[in-house]
Amino acid sequence: MNLMEIGKKPEIQPTETADQMKNLPDTTDKWKQLAKEQAASLELVTEERDELQVRNQKMNEFIQKFQERTHKLKMEKQNLFFENHEMQDEIRKFVAKPLRMALGALIIQTKFQFSDRELVEQIAENPYLQYFIGLPGFREEAPFDASTLVLSVNAFQQIC
Repeated sequence: MNLMEIGKKPEIQPTETADQMKNLPDTTDKWKQLAKEQAASLELVTEERDELQVRNQKMNEFIQKFQERTHKLKMEKQNLFFENHEMQDEIRKFVAKPLRMALGALIIQTKFQFSDRELVEQIAENPYLQYFIGLPGFREEAPFDASTLVLSVNAFQQIC
């Protein structure tokens, strides 16, 4: 270097750091803007999450109520089934017997002079008498009880 050059103020050469310093405010603003956008996006996502949690809770409550109603309906159906079954058993006791059965029982009773209970016992024990009153095969239980026989006899007396 010569004296001339020494007396002059050195020119500052733009360097990379100087360029970065110039661009620094722009970069900071960009980062701030990006942070704001991210915060807004996070807020939207948080709101959506909260809405979904509320919907999920409502859906779970609905499902629970639906399951409770379904259980109640199943129990009610089961109760109705058993009530229906019990009613059918009661109805079977009072179902009208065929004419052949009632008339045959009346003939057997008058021929052998059985009481109502004796007649029911004899028919329950004797396959020939069961065949006579119209049963297709032998059954160990009585086809009717003594009270039914009384009703049949009363009906025949009203007709004749």
